[in-house]
Amino acid sequence: MKSRSSVPMHISRKEKPFFKDINPFANDVAMEVISTDPSTGGFSVIFHGKAGGTFASHLHLAGCDYLILKGALNYRDELAPAGDSGYEPYGSLHEATVFPVDTEMLFISHGPVMFVDENAQPKMILDSRWIEEQIEAGRTTFAQAA
Repeated sequence: MKSRSSVPMHISRKEKPFFKDINPFANDVAMEVISTDPSTGGFSVIFHGKAGGTFASHLHLAGCDYLILKGALNYRDELAPAGDSGYEPYGSLHEATVFPVDTEMLFISHGPVMFVDENAQPKMILDSRWIEEQIEAGRTTFAQAA
């Protein structure tokens, strides 16, 4: 995996790291890594959620953009179907988020996301460092093989 740099780059599908399981912060959700940005902790990924898959409660420590590529997301108290997009500002706190059907979602985070317990206390941070550490530890496959 290559971090972002000032040099343009292209990453083929067979080179993209793929997490088949991203517990403890999500259940039945896989993650295809597009890029990481160690200067901000940000990252770009495609989440592949199975029907009933969930993200644990989390706090956005930077803004993020999302686009539902296929399927749908229960977003707050609304259904966001394929084609819907949105922005989450810094400081947004979410309860558990659910994929009601098999879903693919492009997610671009401009910094870390902190997963929290029921008292909003930190449990773990998802950021470029965590992603790169997992890749270096060999905890991924490649998107083409997934």
